[in-house]
Amino acid sequence: MRLLSEKEILEKLLIDERETLKRLVEKSEKILRVDKKTGDTVIIAPRSKLTDRQLISIILLGRYFSNKLNLVPSEVMTIDEIAQKLNLDKDVVSARLSDLKRERIVEMVSRGEYRISHANADTMLDEISEKIGE
Repeated sequence: MRLLSEKEILEKLLIDERETLKRLVEKSEKILRVDKKTGDTVIIAPRSKLTDRQLISIILLGRYFSNKLNLVPSEVMTIDEIAQKLNLDKDVVSARLSDLKRERIVEMVSRGEYRISHANADTMLDEISEKIGE
């Protein structure tokens, strides 16, 4: 029996962004769409079943997809942008972003600017799918 090299042992820990992207898209299909003209996120899941925290995650995930599709220049969104897109109070958005940051679902890029943590977005998508009954 051949012994594995250190590299072969460690390769089990490697992640491929394409694999992550594929998994996120599959989990998102019943939750959101991206407008091909504007790059805006269109929430197709019943909004009444979603919390503000979940809505913010969806908007940021949609922005990530839009950026990957070259529809928007950045995957980063400001508190003001998120509040406007979701028609939520900025203080509510700020508080929920703090919660999401603590949960490592969202990353703060700079003061007042956030993006989804693609590596950890699965957790939120699973939670949303369970809540909407998918």
